[in-house]
Amino acid sequence: MSDKVLGLDLSDYRKNVPLKTAKQQGVRFVINKATQGTNIVHETNEIYRKECKALGLPFGNYMYWKFNRDAKAQALFYLEHMGEVQFPPIVDFERYYNCADSSNTKPIVSVQANLNHLKIVLNILEEETGIKPMIYTNYASWNVLAGNSPMILEYPLWVASWRLYGEPYLPKPAVDYKLHQYTANYQIAGYYRGVDANKFNGNEAAFEQYVAQFTEQPEAPGKQWVVTTELLKGGDSNISLLNPGDPVVVKVSEV
Repeated sequence: MSDKVLGLDLSDYRKNVPLKTAKQQGVRFVINKATQGTNIVHETNEIYRKECKALGLPFGNYMYWKFNRDAKAQALFYLEHMGEVQFPPIVDFERYYNCADSSNTKPIVSVQANLNHLKIVLNILEEETGIKPMIYTNYASWNVLAGNSPMILEYPLWVASWRLYGEPYLPKPAVDYKLHQYTANYQIAGYYRGVDANKFNGNEAAFEQYVAQFTEQPEAPGKQWVVTTELLKGGDSNISLLNPGDPVVVKVSEV
């Protein structure tokens, strides 16, 4: 499968996935669905987050965008459940549930209305986290809902393009991507059905560097001071310590 880094994306539709086994098969990260709209939370978000932490697997999650739910409310609802992650905030932008026809080719509202709504969500996520969000989409969804808007060039892309080999088909006018969902049928030993699998667009070293920027670093310990004094010309050294945490002041006075 080349040297690109392998990861899974899961949800409540894929419960009890044996992540320890998946890791042994080479899986290096997991992304799970966190929320949909303003009232749906996937319980696997917290379950897999804890398992990933125990296994040392970087974890991320995403919100499923709905055109008919308030944009600000959706973004804040997702942020409420996002929690500790090693990926940017992610917005799943798809045709399903957002089109007027069964073939998902006619958006319920105009392309511009969709883009305005999506931009509000993305702006809030970026303002609240300080991190540029990632967009998950595919060629058809971006065409139907966004009219191939160049907005996609402003954000890192997670593209769904089920191709086991070769590069993904990118939504227009995208020219690059960060993650590629390449199959919905990745097999994990002992699990009863296939799961979505992804490749990070880069090797192991690039992946480690990428997730490190989203990992909170422990605060450095406070400065520790070692103070030594000497008698100078028969004089005395007086040390005054201020409140805890204040700088140390050393006063030397000659006799």
